[in-house]
Amino acid sequence: MLAVAIATLPGGKKIRVASTHLDAQKAPVNRLLQIKAIDSIARSESLPFIIAGDFNAEESSEIIKTLDKGFTRTCSNCAPTIPVINPKKAIDFIAYKPGKLLAVKSHQVINETYASDHLPVIAVFSVQ
Repeated sequence: MLAVAIATLPGGKKIRVASTHLDAQKAPVNRLLQIKAIDSIARSESLPFIIAGDFNAEESSEIIKTLDKGFTRTCSNCAPTIPVINPKKAIDFIAYKPGKLLAVKSHQVINETYASDHLPVIAVFSVQ
């Protein structure tokens, strides 16, 4: 799944923002196909592109390595996000298509255990 939108920033600059939730099944083949399709969409996009969501894949996986080919994640050795109580692994990420417009100011995982079975991830960007 991929939801995309264009956001107009103060001053009129536009960026593409997307949210994803990759397949949660144990076999990674669907997630790999999904991330390759997302990469293809992003490569054809001329606007700065931010994607966030549940990738259902750890940093060492082929899925995240594929994400990293076209995007820069807002963290490396990311803090764990799941399970929500005593989290042990990171599968939720924010990433952006490299460009001159965006720079990461901060990234954090919030210890909020009420709303989801994942901890929320927040990134703050500066716009050049």
